[in-house]
Amino acid sequence: MMFSGPWINRLSHGCFAIYIIFLFFFMQCEVLISVKFAEAIFD
Repeated sequence: MMFSGPWINRLSHGCFAIYIIFLFFFMQCEVLISVKFAEAIFD
């Protein structure tokens, strides 16, 4: 039982870090896509 606390904490922190990284990459891809889309429209 003593180990369950830190383990859960570490696991949730890992998932949170992965979520933040995923969000960051998704936002970058979204910006890239919208830029390409704008270039296609204005060409």
